[in-house]
Amino acid sequence: MAQLDALRERVANKGWLELAHNPDDGQLIDRIVASSELLNDEQHVLFGKLIDSYLYVREIVAEVHALWLKIREHCPQYDRVYIAPLRKKDEKRTKSGDSLCYF
Repeated sequence: MAQLDALRERVANKGWLELAHNPDDGQLIDRIVASSELLNDEQHVLFGKLIDSYLYVREIVAEVHALWLKIREHCPQYDRVYIAPLRKKDEKRTKSGDSLCYF
């Protein structure tokens, strides 16, 4: 329970409590909590660090959601898919780019 409280606090500190990618998906916090329930203690630590360093780029949400719908259509056997934008190692700042990683 303490892990979920810490996770919610991290999300609140980022200002993400009210975010929703798409009306059909619900709030982002609910999806983050559901994902975290699958993790062991070591993975929780990493998940928290990723949240701390992640930047939410509103401008690409629609494109990412469209990608998710295509993946779901063509790969219905996957219950869970993680999608994240990528940036080149030498880029100093985060910006919307043309590379996405999904697994």
